[in-house]
Amino acid sequence: MEYVIAPKTVTVKERYDVAVIGGGPAGTAAAIAAARAGASVVLIEKRAFLGGNVTASYVETCNWYINPNEFKISGIYAELENRYREQFGTSDDI
Repeated sequence: MEYVIAPKTVTVKERYDVAVIGGGPAGTAAAIAAARAGASVVLIEKRAFLGGNVTASYVETCNWYINPNEFKISGIYAELENRYREQFGTSDDI
């Protein structure tokens, strides 16, 4: 099977050092890290929200199911999750 897509002219309105495609936990963290390092960054996400399936499925921590013990988070993801918990609480609060 073969798809042929006609050429299209696109006007570039902005230039960025880094383009991150996908606003899940990894993409969001990559965009934040690149911006903190001084790069101009654009984050492109197809959904109307960031967080990927963590947000879509209300999973409180990434990979919580891998380890039967409490899952310890760190880095940028810890910052995001802690701010979320401060603002919205957790299911433990129900």
